Amino acid sequence: MRFLFGRKRIRALAEILQDSRAMWLQEIDKDRERIARGRGGPEPILEIPVFVQPEGEPPFEAMMKAGLYSGKGYFWQPGVKVLVEYKPGKEYEVKLVDDDLSILNRNPQLVEK
Repeated sequence: MRFLFGRKRIRALAEILQDSRAMWLQEIDKDRERIARGRGGPEPILEIPVFVQPEGEPPFEAMMKAGLYSGKGYFWQPGVKVLVEYKPGKEYEVKLVDDDLSILNRNPQLVEK
């Protein structure tokens, strides 16, 4: 039955490696121009470099995929930890699965005092 449902996905914490907020803002501006011209299409996907740290497995670097309008662009700074998901053997396909509140709870440096 595995062939019907695919292999299980692994969730792990990942640390953002570079400040990607400028890239996020630039891509939003480009997408606004595309929308203003009447061009539709799927939501643009950003690739953000992360260091994935799965439990019981060796850590690795990958590019995390996140939707442009996921609302998390202000989190894309070095050192922020997020929850990601990937398939075993396809570590290069890392996807963000975290929500805003969990990211803020895990990263107190993001909360203004």
